[in-house]
Amino acid sequence: LSNGSPSGTINSGTTETTMSVTTDENATCKYSTSAGTSYDNMANTFATTGGTCHSHSISSLEDGKTYAYYVRCKDAAGNKNPSDYTISFSVASSTASKALNRAGRYAGALGDFLVPSANAQTTTETAAPANSFFTGPEYLLEGTTEDGAGLGDYSSILTNLQPSTTYYVRAYALLDTGEVYYGNTYSFTTADSCFIATAAFGSVVHPYVRVLRDFRDRYLLGNAPGRAFVDAYYRYSPPVADCIVRHDVLKLMVRAALLPLIGMSWLALHPWFALLLLLVIPGVSATVMMRRARPRTA
Repeated sequence: LSNGSPSGTINSGTTETTMSVTTDENATCKYSTSAGTSYDNMANTFATTGGTCHSHSISSLEDGKTYAYYVRCKDAAGNKNPSDYTISFSVASSTASKALNRAGRYAGALGDFLVPSANAQTTTETAAPANSFFTGPEYLLEGTTEDGAGLGDYSSILTNLQPSTTYYVRAYALLDTGEVYYGNTYSFTTADSCFIATAAFGSVVHPYVRVLRDFRDRYLLGNAPGRAFVDAYYRYSPPVADCIVRHDVLKLMVRAALLPLIGMSWLALHPWFALLLLLVIPGVSATVMMRRARPRTA
């Protein structure tokens, strides 16, 4: 394997490119985005392959991101590459992306002042990939799992659960005779979530998301118009959040747009601080005006 392309940094604004590689004999090549994947377990085959020149079109590239693809091939005799051939490249950041990143850093600094624990979250949610919370456009209200057969202990992993929803679950055993034995029924309630803010900040437990959630609980859920707004938000926001979570630039734009709302929500939750501002700002403004109006002496 040789002549892997592209490499280095390609121009900003590039959303699609051609990945290519050369083999020293006729072969079929596959690739993966995970290092160490064997040829047989690679799900992606080059669109053009079978000879010595192999190529594949890659789309949905984003400015400021680095991409790595791991290639292995198999020849006519069935021999396979035992190790990865890596094709790695970056897409340059555009001026707009750099500006948004800078704005994101300023927003983070302000958030650290308002919410000192903003960078102190080390929970399962923050350790997971940013898009792990949004597992699909639909959220399941019911379903079944098959967890094995025979003697032993079994566990189930439930996915695509709807936020702020109570689920009732129970296990059952289906015997070879056709008899069914049901276990006890258990219930649990999933945590609620601000979909768009969670997608933008990457975690349901992020302090900014917590501020918006606290504002909702205190000022919106206690009255009919507020509840109607929340219901409409939960009905229509998941598809928007799914789009946000897949685009880093869009995340930065949404973070910047949410910052004023987060600030106003924080002030509403801390009226003593808002009152302090109302008392301090006029005094500071009056002092500045008096200094400017003071006549200068030669």
